[in-house]
Amino acid sequence: MSTGRKPATPRGIERDCITLEAAIGDLPRRAARPFLLATVGLPGSGKSHFARGLCERLPCVLLESDALRRCLFARPRHGYKESGRLFTAIHALIERYLSDGYGVLLDSTNLREEHRQILKQIADDCGCPLLLVEVRAPEGLVIQRLRGREGLSGEAGIEVYMRMRGDAEPISLWHRSVDTSWDTTAAIEEIAREIEGL
Repeated sequence: MSTGRKPATPRGIERDCITLEAAIGDLPRRAARPFLLATVGLPGSGKSHFARGLCERLPCVLLESDALRRCLFARPRHGYKESGRLFTAIHALIERYLSDGYGVLLDSTNLREEHRQILKQIADDCGCPLLLVEVRAPEGLVIQRLRGREGLSGEAGIEVYMRMRGDAEPISLWHRSVDTSWDTTAAIEEIAREIEGL
């Protein structure tokens, strides 16, 4: 699968990739077959907790968009220009890691269909399967979680949640749904086995 070379990227994007790779740190073992997993869900839905649990069960490179955003921006605003720069680098890294034989898990909102189609195109170009996992929770619980984050630097709060809620579009691609108001252990195991069986 791996060509042994890293895809060429423009200089500015490459600088961002180097910054993000330093934050990602040590990589897990390569996958028997590279794959791309991506969460879909609003802030506070439980995406990061679910993604970390899945990474404990299934070795893969975890790309947490909120953590990576803080690497590029001292005071994240979660605006469109900022997100454009961040995800240009993240997409380049996904392609790089898949091409080098790793499984990748993108922990991000991925609320718009155009963003999910970009991930599908990257996976298709790398000859890898894509699995989307819609992560959700009742709004009351989401608001409670977001209130608990208030004051944490760079974390998406209630204001960002309210703004992004209007961006959410129906998922046309095949996906799984997980309700994080319940124990997600069984869902994590089921998804890990599905990936292992590809």
